[in-house]
Amino acid sequence: MVGTIREIRSALVGMIYGKATLRKNPGGAVVLKMTHSEREKEYLEYKTQIIQSMFGYEFKVRSFDNNGYPGVELVTRNHARLRSLYPVIYKNGKKQFTEKGLKILTPLGISLWYLDDGSLSYKRREGKIHGRELTLNTYCSEAEARLVKIYFEEQWDIHWTVVPNKSWWRLRMGATEGRKLISLIDPFVTDCMRYKIDLKLKDTASATAPDIPSG
Repeated sequence: MVGTIREIRSALVGMIYGKATLRKNPGGAVVLKMTHSEREKEYLEYKTQIIQSMFGYEFKVRSFDNNGYPGVELVTRNHARLRSLYPVIYKNGKKQFTEKGLKILTPLGISLWYLDDGSLSYKRREGKIHGRELTLNTYCSEAEARLVKIYFEEQWDIHWTVVPNKSWWRLRMGATEGRKLISLIDPFVTDCMRYKIDLKLKDTASATAPDIPSG
């Protein structure tokens, strides 16, 4: 069930591995911040509904101007569960993928991670589509990317390929493995984000359009 403590904890990790950030102040308080483009407001509201019960108060998604781009964001209050997750995901103030953090994930958390930082694109040859690729934009060290790869293989029998991207690393897979990932996360993909798992989608641009920076 999505409302269980385990699932909410998994959802939080998936969000933080994606676009969300944890912010810790000098006094030790930790808050969660999520930022999206205006066109993903419905998706942000979907994410807030998943974690709403943990906080005990009504979230308010606010609109703002992000350097000329209309955006929406949510900032929670300090919470003990956020404080407990901070050292699992952050080291010296920087987000990192760790075995401990990955083990918290359930299909719900994986779906939010992919919907935040994943993309679906077409491979073309001489102007014709000959394949599809799913990418998980981890933008991390090679060691972290390989740790994520091993996690998916051992826990879900899903196989990514680790690929370089400038000075960072990310993960990529073809349609065969992609169908396995999609089957795992499909029950948790809200309608407004289903273009990211639609292997029959004809509009590549809509499947890979970049979001605004999460800050």
